[in-house]
Amino acid sequence: RLADTYNRVAGLPPWGLPEHPSEDEIVRKALADHTERLRNELTTARPDRIVTLGNAALRVFARLVGHTDENNAPRQLSADSNVYGKPIATRVDGRPVEWLPLAHPAAPKRYQDAHKVWLAADRGA
Repeated sequence: RLADTYNRVAGLPPWGLPEHPSEDEIVRKALADHTERLRNELTTARPDRIVTLGNAALRVFARLVGHTDENNAPRQLSADSNVYGKPIATRVDGRPVEWLPLAHPAAPKRYQDAHKVWLAADRGA
């Protein structure tokens, strides 16, 4: 949207945006720079339910709570309507928590479609 809005205003300096980071880069940076803060927030908030949006958030949260492939944590979202939106029992700071890994709003269409099916089922439609 920058080209068709920002460029219309005369006298503004040139703009540029960095490339969007890859999912691996987002996960790496989140874990390297924010692990302590995120763990502290989870401990302080004491949530009963955690909703992650997208694969990067799913991967970061799984690592924060110690989920690994060995204990059946998902490695990525599934668009399969039998799997998508199913809660996962986990623990945060020793407390039981329901984890709901959902699609990011900018996820590809197959995940958006799975989300719509999940929403309709959740609302009894």
